[in-house]
Amino acid sequence: MTSEGSDYPRPTADSLYQYVINFGAEEEGSDLWLFKKTSNFGSQSAWEKLSVLLTSQFEGKVWYDLRPQENQIVLYAEPTKTYNLEPKTYAVSYQLSAPRVDSAKWGNLNHDGVQGIDVREFGGQ
Repeated sequence: MTSEGSDYPRPTADSLYQYVINFGAEEEGSDLWLFKKTSNFGSQSAWEKLSVLLTSQFEGKVWYDLRPQENQIVLYAEPTKTYNLEPKTYAVSYQLSAPRVDSAKWGNLNHDGVQGIDVREFGGQ
């Protein structure tokens, strides 16, 4: 399962910017709410299988911190000192990937005749 978005981190001390993805506060029906509900987030080991990809839309560094106990991912941004824009322009794009909530039930091959997408129809060998 994947979810993606772009947000503007808020300024903090020490010229850092921060944005918190708080799964516990996401509006029902939102993309992040659906990602959390359909991904396997039931344990600490599930959080360890979460993949977070970040891209800054400015010159500088971006990184993240997983906080499973708080049900959050915190995104951090640090623009280079010479990069001087309005804070509202420091956008960070993210893509989250994690196993499906029912991934243990389904393998990669279809051995039981369930109809779905046949990847060979799209040029696969």
